[in-house]
Amino acid sequence: MRVRFADPRAPAQRLDAAGNIPPEALTYSVAVIRAAMDASGATNGRTLVLVPSYADVERLAPLLPAAIAHRQGTPIQKILEAYRATPGCCLSLRVLGRGGSSRLIQNLVIPRIPFLRPDLAGKAMSRSCSATR
Repeated sequence: MRVRFADPRAPAQRLDAAGNIPPEALTYSVAVIRAAMDASGATNGRTLVLVPSYADVERLAPLLPAAIAHRQGTPIQKILEAYRATPGCCLSLRVLGRGGSSRLIQNLVIPRIPFLRPDLAGKAMSRSCSATR
């Protein structure tokens, strides 16, 4: 299994005030996911995309029509059965439920992590500490 991390120069994945991912960040995420799908598909492998919210699943679904999207309210078992039965597919879901297996996954893509990168968190903490002195 390969794990792909975002390039440190990638667009920020923070949500704007309206709760939307910036367009350049969404475009970057889709490009990374498609690259992983292409790499997995070449060997009939599978790709798993983990996102922090069902809203993210819905944002990605129309941009990745070949991917299986685990939508809110759909039983995870039904989705996992389709994933297992479809070589070369991609699954986008909020939470990997019980019954998942790492043997099913050749690529793992996490397009948005809901907290700051460690290097940015350290800078933010330094600025905060400096401001309180």
